[in-house]
Amino acid sequence: MPTISFRNLLYFRKNIIGITEGGNARDSAFNRYFDRTKVTKIRLSTNKVLSAFTFFYYLYISSYRVFFLHYPGIGISVSDRNWFTVLTRKIFKHYILHNEKNKFVIDVADLPVEQSIDLKLFHRDYFTEIEGILFKKAVVIIVSSLGIQKYLITKYPFLSRDKFLLCENGAPEFRKVSTFDCSALGFESDRIRYVYAGTLNPGRSVLQMIEVFPDDEKYELFLMGNEGDWLRSIVDKKNIRYLGNLPEDVAMEVVTRCDVGLIPYDQTKLYYNLAYPTKLAFYLSCGIPFLSTEVQEIINWKKNNNIGYTKNIDNWNKYIKMIDRENISEEKKKIIDIKSLVYWDTIIERTLKLLMERNY
Repeated sequence: MPTISFRNLLYFRKNIIGITEGGNARDSAFNRYFDRTKVTKIRLSTNKVLSAFTFFYYLYISSYRVFFLHYPGIGISVSDRNWFTVLTRKIFKHYILHNEKNKFVIDVADLPVEQSIDLKLFHRDYFTEIEGILFKKAVVIIVSSLGIQKYLITKYPFLSRDKFLLCENGAPEFRKVSTFDCSALGFESDRIRYVYAGTLNPGRSVLQMIEVFPDDEKYELFLMGNEGDWLRSIVDKKNIRYLGNLPEDVAMEVVTRCDVGLIPYDQTKLYYNLAYPTKLAFYLSCGIPFLSTEVQEIINWKKNNNIGYTKNIDNWNKYIKMIDRENISEEKKKIIDIKSLVYWDTIIERTLKLLMERNY
């Protein structure tokens, strides 16, 4: 049987604009990596009509190729209810059902239906129209966590472990290129600085994180990310500061000057126990430990690496007051030895090497 190779791989490259966090951060990292290879790349427009035309054109004219698709962001719009998206979804579903010429490698960044339920977003049932069919046709499914792999095998009994490859979420390597002046943020003080970097919508336990953070001048919390304007009228603690949605290089520079990164995800929700947060890698790449709730993927990571702190969020106020600078310093020393392992380039290169060894 033939082996997947760069020669027969075809990558649909989305033009990602704006915040690159979560699934978008993953897609952007693959974009940057494939841009440096000889893989055939099909660049998709930000215009939905042009993107769909390009996408289907190459699907239908290609023979005996392996298409590399991200999921749920496959490169065409399938998550709206307007007539064009409905038509696009039907054409894609028809192609997947009747295609015999080409193969698919699917990189699963998120589970859109489960995510929308737990994050209280609009319910994306239309993904169920194509999800099962797409996974059944895939020769390889790349997942960001073992939790997602186990869940998909349970959800779709036709899937087996040998169809999967693990590619955990990563982060860029920090390089000081920003001209951002951090002096205004008061980093010369001796406060212990905590930081949350990521999407700030209420479904991510942001408000609870703010409420449990100590109202004590010994500690300071910086909030950065998109969808956080609502915080301007909510935050009433003098030691909590919302910095807005900063460019990635600036955000990384701010994080490197902090002491602990926060991951406040609701451990009672299914999705958060399946996902491997990009925040984890982001904080580690910046050289700081994390304080997380007891979600399963982070508990597993901590067991394997003995770095970071995990506590129920109800205990954060008390626990933050117990973490001193000496303890944080010890954690930062341990991160020096492993942080290169969370760089996107390291993770993707290892994954693609395994992918190229696969037969189909």
